[in-house]
Amino acid sequence: GELNAELRHAQQLHEIHRKRLDELITLGEEHKHWAELNKLIGARNGEAFRDFAQSITLQVLVEYANVWLNELTDRYSLACISEGDDKPPLQFAVEDNYQAKEVRPVTTLSGGESFIVSLALALGLADCAGVTLPIETLLLDEGFGTLDADSLQIVMEALGRLQERKGVQLGLISHVEALQKQIRARILVERVGPGRSRVRVSPEDDDDDDYA
Repeated sequence: GELNAELRHAQQLHEIHRKRLDELITLGEEHKHWAELNKLIGARNGEAFRDFAQSITLQVLVEYANVWLNELTDRYSLACISEGDDKPPLQFAVEDNYQAKEVRPVTTLSGGESFIVSLALALGLADCAGVTLPIETLLLDEGFGTLDADSLQIVMEALGRLQERKGVQLGLISHVEALQKQIRARILVERVGPGRSRVRVSPEDDDDDDYA
């Protein structure tokens, strides 16, 4: 009888242990969830949460930029990268589709390629800003003077594809003579004296009486 009583008591303890073990497993899963949140946003100074939020924003920006980049070139796409396994991705690199999608730093791009990637990022940023109107006119006012002849040709070909596929009207503001020769319709601003300049449309308008 004593042995039977001890056996029943052991069975009761075993059942209690099983229930406690199930509770421990459930709490462990819940702890994992909160531990991950604490890892992402638990720092008291808010730095971890800031990095987490910025990584999400960067990923959205890269997705929008890749849509435009695909219109400009078939070689590259952007990818988010991290400085370590335990850190959110706060930087981006380029995937080279001509080299089996090798991930490369953006610093390895040529001048023309960097210009194209920067343009795609700028257009992607405009999309991220929540602008619902389509981009119909695009004015570019920097960067051309830093490009060599080969890079300038790459940029012009990419802009031509953007104009053809998206129907975007392009306006280029530049003093680079090689670039001006490739533009059919030009608005020229010429200095004619102290405090005076002449605005002339070339080649359609040869009127010398228009001043600004």
